[in-house]
Amino acid sequence: MERSENKLRQPVALPICFLTELWERYGFYLLQGLLLLYMTSYLRLDEGASYELTGTFIGLVYTASVIGGMVADRFVGHFRGIIIGELLLCFGFFILGISIGSGEALLFWALACIAIGTGLIKANISTYLGYFYIRKDPRRDLGFTIFYIGINVGAIIGVFFAGFGQHHFGWSVPFYTAAGGSLIGLLTIVGGVYLKKLDFEKKHRDVKVIHYLASFLVVLASVVACYFIFYYTYLSDILFITICVASVMILISHMIKYSEMRAQIFAYLLLLLISVVFWSMYFQLYISMTLLVANIVNHHIFGIFFPTPTFLIFANLGVVLFGGFMGKLWFQRAKAGHPVHDGTKFLTGLILMCCAFVILALGVTLSNATVLMSGYIIVAVCLVVSLGDLSLSPIGLSIAHKLSPDGCKGLYMGMWLISLGVGGKLAGTLSGLMVLPSHKVSLAEMYSVYGHGLWVCIAIMLFAIALAVVINPLLKRLIPY
Repeated sequence: MERSENKLRQPVALPICFLTELWERYGFYLLQGLLLLYMTSYLRLDEGASYELTGTFIGLVYTASVIGGMVADRFVGHFRGIIIGELLLCFGFFILGISIGSGEALLFWALACIAIGTGLIKANISTYLGYFYIRKDPRRDLGFTIFYIGINVGAIIGVFFAGFGQHHFGWSVPFYTAAGGSLIGLLTIVGGVYLKKLDFEKKHRDVKVIHYLASFLVVLASVVACYFIFYYTYLSDILFITICVASVMILISHMIKYSEMRAQIFAYLLLLLISVVFWSMYFQLYISMTLLVANIVNHHIFGIFFPTPTFLIFANLGVVLFGGFMGKLWFQRAKAGHPVHDGTKFLTGLILMCCAFVILALGVTLSNATVLMSGYIIVAVCLVVSLGDLSLSPIGLSIAHKLSPDGCKGLYMGMWLISLGVGGKLAGTLSGLMVLPSHKVSLAEMYSVYGHGLWVCIAIMLFAIALAVVINPLLKRLIPY
């Protein structure tokens, strides 16, 4: 393994992971931009049921990271876990492409493969990158911010093609391109690791056939389980409650087992709770806000027609535009001996997310209800969301590695991603506040429904911000660096 001690130069693993994750995110954001519209416009599913299914899919994508972490830690290692995930994504997106016109059954199988494949990649690629930084490495936050920019470059391409690709080529072609992107990601990670000879997983160098067999069975069982969760949506409620309880119990047991890291583990638990609230609002972009944009927003920006999914490109574009600045800000403060605490960064993310929702709620409430709302309001909302995203998400990837005991890196990265999954599931539930009546409604009635739902979300965030302010001094004592 190459762990450069150069204080300025990032490790060689960073561009490899950057490009691999870029293509994984391309497929995910392409699907996230199209899924709700596909179910409501093409399959003609009920709006409320579509919200729940989309939230369940987002939740499963991230909670599947536990499976990804387990497969890596116990059987084949992080590098091979990424390879298995890429193969599963290729298969899932291909099935999704051929499922058009075949009803819900193939759709659910495709989504199940994509959820588990994404979980395998998400849990392992961030952990893989984290091994190339020493503990308390001042380059870490900047490195993960650069990595996160890669995520959003892929997301920009994916969201762009989700809108314009579907508009010009239909539903199948975008999904086939996602399968191709997954193949490119597979070639990138395999080629990069072998060409640069990046080897750190000593205990997984000699993986036996039994380990591959165990991984195959775990992955197969997980895909089948996801299919039934999509088919019987009440199972998702049981699953996420179980996962939350199990995660808390694991962290409590680790506080007892790893007494020297008890404070850090408790702090990690508190940060996960803040994360859940943040993501339950963030994923509204891809659930309730998708239909809000479709129904009450003028689709012309800068004189150009933007299809509904492509509006969200501004959230990812904001991360790319502002990411370098914020990453360098954290880095320079740390280098000068005055680091911004992780708890403060999380609090900043919550406040910015709340500001974004206030902008949208005011736009909905104050707009003339007889005309479509200006698309520039959505642009402003997305850019503020991107600042909140940068304040929390790359830092979460970093602390998952920093606050975890040795031997539990994959598991803790999986728990971080679980917080996104639980947030995604809650986002689907909260979107129920903005379900339009089944009968034909006027534009004014749409404004009323969306406005009410947004102000309820703002009230929830204000309560969470107050709690975060209260616990932030405690976090500073628990994590003194």
